[in-house]
Parts: sequence; structure tokens; C-alpha cells
Amino acid sequence: MPYPSPSNLVDFILFDYSFQMPSYMPYPPPCNPEDRHQLCQLLQNFYKILEVHQG
Repeated sequence: MPYPSPSNLVDFILFDYSFQMPSYMPYPPPCNPEDRHQLCQLLQNFYKILEVHQG
């Protein structure tokens, strides 16, 4: 395995995102760890909200 395997959904999204660039995204994924961390937080909050609404 040349790449680390994603441990959770947020990691998976970032992991997947770093390998394929969607055509509607005109900018690269954040390389700055701070930006990455903020993106993780946003995604985690988003999934918490989804879980609350589904449950």
C-alpha cells in the first residue's frame, strides 16, 4: 500500500480529493495543514448535523 488508508469518512474525502480533481473545482485542495484542519472540522460538523437530522 503506497498510500495511507483513510480511517474515517472525513479522511476518506480528503484522501480521495487529493487524488482526483473535480472539474468544477478551479483551485487545488488546501496543502496548508491549518486549512486542511479547518476543512476537516467543517466536514465533521456537517456530518454531525446530517446524523442528527437522520436520527
